[in-house]
Amino acid sequence: MTREDYLKELRLRLSHRMTMPELERMMGYYGAYFEEAGPQREAEIIRELGTPEELVRRITEGRIEKALECPDAGSGGRKSSAGALWGVILAVCAAPIAISLAVGLTALTVALGLVVLCAAVGAGAAGVGCIAMGAVAVWAGFAALLGHGIATTMYFVGGGMLTAGIGLLLLGGVVFLVGAALRGAAWLLERVLRRGEARA
Repeated sequence: MTREDYLKELRLRLSHRMTMPELERMMGYYGAYFEEAGPQREAEIIRELGTPEELVRRITEGRIEKALECPDAGSGGRKSSAGALWGVILAVCAAPIAISLAVGLTALTVALGLVVLCAAVGAGAAGVGCIAMGAVAVWAGFAALLGHGIATTMYFVGGGMLTAGIGLLLLGGVVFLVGAALRGAAWLLERVLRRGEARA
């Protein structure tokens, strides 16, 4: 078998085992190997390399070992595919946890909202009641001015004004609490929307 026959058979056997750039690089390497040896050493080089079938088997086994030892050098696509596969697996495993956290956070937010609402309604009702009681007490104090004297009037008027003041404080607290709750809800909603836009 001559060098030309050897290289021709080698190319034929390698053509369906590797890409065209790899094939050309491999054939260039062995062609240069024969060129350096010279015509007088062709038979010796062929014996050294073995038959084209044996050489193809060694080349293929060597490529597999290299791919296993150095995945960055020979299998960038496989590495990226494996990375993508692991990403999908982790996403699937993390989905139940993320859903549970989202449900828990939503339930906590709703519960806090209900607490704030109940507190606001209760404090508002108490404030309105105190103002109403204060107004009644002041009216009763002035009504008692003629029959019971100035001391009774001052007692009722003072108590009524104090009660009305407490009612006004309660209403002010309700306004502050509702405003803070609305600002917090707006801030939380803005954070969620920004995070969604960043992920998109």
